[in-house]
Amino acid sequence: MDLKFALRSLGRSPGFTLLAIAILALGIGANSAIFSVINAVLLKPLPYKDPDQLVRVVENVPAAESRSGRASRNSGMSPEDASELRMRAGSLSHVVLYSVSSTSLTGREETLTVQVGQVSPSTFQMLGVQPLLGRVFDEAEAKAGIRSVVISSYTAWAKYFAMDRNILNQTLTLDAQGYSVIGVMPEAFEFPNPQTEFWRPFVLTAAEPGEVRIFGAMARLKDGVSLETASAEVGAIVRQIRGLPPDELGSISGLARRSAKSPAIVKI
Repeated sequence: MDLKFALRSLGRSPGFTLLAIAILALGIGANSAIFSVINAVLLKPLPYKDPDQLVRVVENVPAAESRSGRASRNSGMSPEDASELRMRAGSLSHVVLYSVSSTSLTGREETLTVQVGQVSPSTFQMLGVQPLLGRVFDEAEAKAGIRSVVISSYTAWAKYFAMDRNILNQTLTLDAQGYSVIGVMPEAFEFPNPQTEFWRPFVLTAAEPGEVRIFGAMARLKDGVSLETASAEVGAIVRQIRGLPPDELGSISGLARRSAKSPAIVKI
């Protein structure tokens, strides 16, 4: 009887009824969207091995050295700094660089624009993810002049190759250069973002005079090493690289210049 009364009351005021339904729909939709974001960003663990050990290397920039005049935090580092940390940071098992760019995929019916990630060869080992097909990069493939190779995402494999299991050793043409496909990653693997469709090794070329090169950077803490210990060690290494006294702060980017910028290790 209560339900019948409620329906009759709503039927007598259709404008109010529609407004109430719209408000409820908006409220439920907004709450669902907010929960989805919080779940993906804060609650759901990263789909990698021991995600609590994965960290980013950042640079704390004081207001006096910031272009905006406000203190800020920049992510990333130069290839030179990454090389130093790989050799000298005992608290880190891996230090990798990455970047993503739009690239032309040709040799098909039409030219396509795809997102290609350039990653350090040890990136997949650091994340603890094995390919679905084939293999990942080895260190030699990050050297200029070595055979160009590429790894496909599951999405690209399905979208462009109809999940052909004979994709290995096929040639892709990216920005007019041929690459041999050596692997396909699992469906759930997304790095550094869901839009990345292919990966190729991070091949460094000589920097131009005065050129500053900063790329995205990630690292993995060694077993049993705390975030604070790793951050203190990275800071000490950078200060030493810069030739700065222990009580001064060093920059995580640009080995040659003195700076008040402070390096740090932060959780992803």
